[in-house]
Amino acid sequence: MMNTANDLIYLVSCTVRQQAPDPQRCAGMKLREVFELAMRHSLTIAAALALEQALPLPDYFAEEQYKAMRRLWTFGIEWSQIQSALEQRGIWYMPLKGIVLKDYYQPAEIREMSDNDILIDPEKADEVRELMENAGYKCVLFGGNHHDVYSKGVFLDFEMHRLLFEKHAFPQFYAYYSGIRQKMIKDGENAVGYHLSAEDFYIFLICHLYKHYQTCGTGLRSLLDIFVFHQKTRGKLNAAYVDRELQELELLSFERDVKCFAEKLFTLQPLNEAEQNELEFYVSSNSHGTKENLLAKKLGNTDSAAAKRRYALSRIFPSQESLERHHPFVSRHKALYPLLVAYRPVKGLLKHRKLMKSEISSLKKFKKKNNGKFNS
Repeated sequence: MMNTANDLIYLVSCTVRQQAPDPQRCAGMKLREVFELAMRHSLTIAAALALEQALPLPDYFAEEQYKAMRRLWTFGIEWSQIQSALEQRGIWYMPLKGIVLKDYYQPAEIREMSDNDILIDPEKADEVRELMENAGYKCVLFGGNHHDVYSKGVFLDFEMHRLLFEKHAFPQFYAYYSGIRQKMIKDGENAVGYHLSAEDFYIFLICHLYKHYQTCGTGLRSLLDIFVFHQKTRGKLNAAYVDRELQELELLSFERDVKCFAEKLFTLQPLNEAEQNELEFYVSSNSHGTKENLLAKKLGNTDSAAAKRRYALSRIFPSQESLERHHPFVSRHKALYPLLVAYRPVKGLLKHRKLMKSEISSLKKFKKKNNGKFNS
């Protein structure tokens, strides 16, 4: 797999650095395996743009490249319509993550997205739900998380964020971003649209990367985002401000390691043994992390029977805090706690049997990771 990963990284590097790939090296690649890995890391377009300069693009590559581009074009049209609806209702909003990052890429289509993330006025979440449903979106998740999720068709998903981070999961990030309105800059061309400075956007990008890195993992696209951002902003950022804020968030060391690693990776420099292990973690995590990584985190990266029993009991008998977070009425009617504990497994068997079987199977098969990435 790592040979395939190196081939994918080579192609992506050629694309973002606008260098022609070596036809002889491309001819020696196992293209089907490169394609499958590119799909798992949302790097199909980036790989295809380089590959087609060296040899005829295989049909499966070309077809998926077209689908990915069509998805991005459709996202753009949909976002424009949703943005207009938010403007008409006077609901402030601020695009996040990929929808902003794509503008740092050249061309923008290189930066694939599986969804669009928008921070909205949390007090207007009900109105946002109404306008999203009026636009043909189905509400998949509402009110039980830091974001509401809307879906339309096969691939159109929008996450409307009430908060940037949940208090229980990352309290330090939650506290830092409780004053997000003070950092938001009014768009010149929109009545209620906002954006962050390049410095504050980068700080949020690092926080978001760290969140995934420490939970279910994250993939090569996250590293590419860091690399491309720094290529685009080199010498333009207020480095002192960025370092000071990251120091406050206790992320300065993490950021420096990630930035250095991304630079070495996409400028094709040799990696030492520790960096090679790090690369294996990113490659195995895919674009959005894996359930195995999440399980490793929760088990403290141990496959002992005792740890697995503790995890199983926590799933059957969740804490009151956890139940209140996902079922707010428990905090108002604490007597219902025992009934809800009994109800959850029954509901799971009736509605989520496949997911339950998959989780049980993953728990039984779990083996600790040699890199110790998720030690408690």
